[in-house]
Amino acid sequence: MGIVSAVQTWEVIPAIHRTLMKKEKASPEELAKLQRREVILLRINLILSALILGATAFARAS
Repeated sequence: MGIVSAVQTWEVIPAIHRTLMKKEKASPEELAKLQRREVILLRINLILSALILGATAFARAS
């Protein structure tokens, strides 16, 4: 989860900000690609957190 969050925080989000701050109009395709990548990372983090929660519950029940 930490690695996924780090990639999102220090790579994807700054790239989105840079794309939006370009003096020339940012291409919609580039922005959409970055946003899709952010959504994928968010979903991966959600799945990982659910797995960790499930493993913790299983460990506590054993």
